[in-house]
Amino acid sequence: MIKIVLKQLGGLKFRFFLPVGLFKFLMMSYQRLTGNMQFTPDQVDSLTAGEVFPNYAWWAESGIDITSFEEGVKRMVDSSE
Repeated sequence: MIKIVLKQLGGLKFRFFLPVGLFKFLMMSYQRLTGNMQFTPDQVDSLTAGEVFPNYAWWAESGIDITSFEEGVKRMVDSSE
């Protein structure tokens, strides 16, 4: 996901790796300092759990057009310019 966002922002090549434990510590420290809780440690755990869910085409039943993540990011970046 980060690669796609950086690509849409102009092909930035800057990347760094941050261990999940360090990220959670920094996130909780920031939230305590600012009082701004946008993301919880449980959400980080959920995103990094590696769970695989069955491919169920719920969008077809609901009549929703699919937009790829890359296309969604592209639209978001284009609309902010």
